[in-house]
Amino acid sequence: MKSKTPMAGVFDFLIGLVKLRVMPKKILVIAIVGFVFAICGKTHAATLIQNGNIAQFNNLVIESVNNPTVPTEIIVTGQTNGTQKTFSCIKYESIIAASGIATECPVPRKLGVETLNVLATYTIRITSDTRLLLRDRSAGTLTQFSAGDQLNIFGAYNQDGILSALTIRNLSKPEVKRTIQMENLYLLRFNRAEGTLIALQAENSPCYEYTGEIKRQTVCPKGLTSFEETDAATNLIIPDFIRTLAPTARKYIIKTDSTTSFVDRNKTPLLPIMVMPPDQLNIYGELDGSARLLNAKVVRNISKPISTQNYRGNITKINSDNSFEIKARDGRTLTVQNPFQVGAAVNLNGVLDETKNYIDRVSDLSIKSDSSSNNTVILAITSINPSSGGIGSRITITGSGFTPTGNSINFGKGFIPNISSLGDSLSFNVPDGLSPACAFPKSGEPACLVPATLTTPGVYDISVLNDNGLSNSITFRVTTGNITRLEFGTYRIPTATVRQSYVGTIYGNGGTGSYNWKITGGSLPPGLTLVPGICIAYPCQTPLTISGIPTALGTYSFTIGLTSGNEASTKDFNIAVFSGSISGSENGLNIGL
Repeated sequence: MKSKTPMAGVFDFLIGLVKLRVMPKKILVIAIVGFVFAICGKTHAATLIQNGNIAQFNNLVIESVNNPTVPTEIIVTGQTNGTQKTFSCIKYESIIAASGIATECPVPRKLGVETLNVLATYTIRITSDTRLLLRDRSAGTLTQFSAGDQLNIFGAYNQDGILSALTIRNLSKPEVKRTIQMENLYLLRFNRAEGTLIALQAENSPCYEYTGEIKRQTVCPKGLTSFEETDAATNLIIPDFIRTLAPTARKYIIKTDSTTSFVDRNKTPLLPIMVMPPDQLNIYGELDGSARLLNAKVVRNISKPISTQNYRGNITKINSDNSFEIKARDGRTLTVQNPFQVGAAVNLNGVLDETKNYIDRVSDLSIKSDSSSNNTVILAITSINPSSGGIGSRITITGSGFTPTGNSINFGKGFIPNISSLGDSLSFNVPDGLSPACAFPKSGEPACLVPATLTTPGVYDISVLNDNGLSNSITFRVTTGNITRLEFGTYRIPTATVRQSYVGTIYGNGGTGSYNWKITGGSLPPGLTLVPGICIAYPCQTPLTISGIPTALGTYSFTIGLTSGNEASTKDFNIAVFSGSISGSENGLNIGL
């Protein structure tokens, strides 16, 4: 016959008393409940962390470090998310136990039972025997532990809230940097001297995180709680149309440096000076461990180049200057400049009263300025300053029809490609050598073998060539006293697309001998190589070409060295290699990392 457990025996005994009418049923129920609670309470107490037990405390946060040398003590607390604890404890039978039992974290005796809902503060004792680890489980030092760091601690617990640590792992060091892309940020300030951007992002705008070549949508970084947290946002002016977004928008500080690439919406290189409030930006870069500061690798200005966009809404007001206001579909109130100007081309549908030559019930009204009615833009040079100078002199021409990038200069029989414009002016240096346009081929085309000629004193015709056509010519006199100082004539080279043919050109100015190009630091993107120019005249001062097919994504920094005769010069460059596939938002950077 199977024997009964002691607990079953107690139950049988109590039930027997009831049957003999020695014990009322109510008393039986109370006795059984009390007995069960006593047994369970004893079992629960056995799992609690008590004085001298070996335990592990997880996700505690450092409040302070008493001193930076061992032995020392650090003060830590358990944090909560609302009413939910974010820290936990495990009890072990011994130091060598392979596993433990999850249990409630103890409340230090000095706090008292009445403080169970108060965050417990623990003292962690560190000695020379304590093993200090970092998040990746590599060895750490005490100097790498600071207030705010999150810890896991394994050691012997004292009921006064003291834990003699055997092992401490710092989950906050080294900082985890995330590669992310944030879209549709409104620029509020750009401090170019410090490389700092202040920006807002609407709460419904997306963010993406890159793990290797996998791109996935993610929760956007928390950013700043308020712009008052940083001196960089002092006296910040927020445009009215952005102000409505400010209360719920995410607020960010973005850092740029010499390695940051600036591009427009077409991914064409852009000068940082052409990024200004309230431009709309996409930012790709590394987020620091605080999720508050983004170190930008690429800034894409999706507001440049300026392009006509379609706006729809209802007219709500006509102003005294004949401008009018519309309530746009996105809820904004926009003021529209009076479009009715003498010479403008008008296209409309309406009903004509033949007797009065009067049109009413107008619909489908479109207006174009006189210059845009025939889709022409006048490319013209109006002035040049100075009108004479030696080789290397800086020339500025003013006029109309210049494009932000892609302007080329015809200088006599020479050709100077890819000059950027800041509006109505172009600036460049008088070249010391004249190479024809065929020496600067488009991507995939071969260069011609026509030798460069030295620039000599005399009068040269100058004109501009871009997408708007060829301008008129204006003259410039090259004087004696040539400037032969060796320098770089190229300051930025194009971005690349992975697994697509790439050609970038770097020019030199000055020097007395043939050019010798080489990489003195860093490295090109995998798949790209240096290709010195072919020259059949002396001195051979042809530009340097970087070409090939890039095979890896990322931003690659390198230094180019140039020597000519006894002179030498170096300059830092970088090439950002983008993904060629389109994914995510239409305005996305599509880096692919």
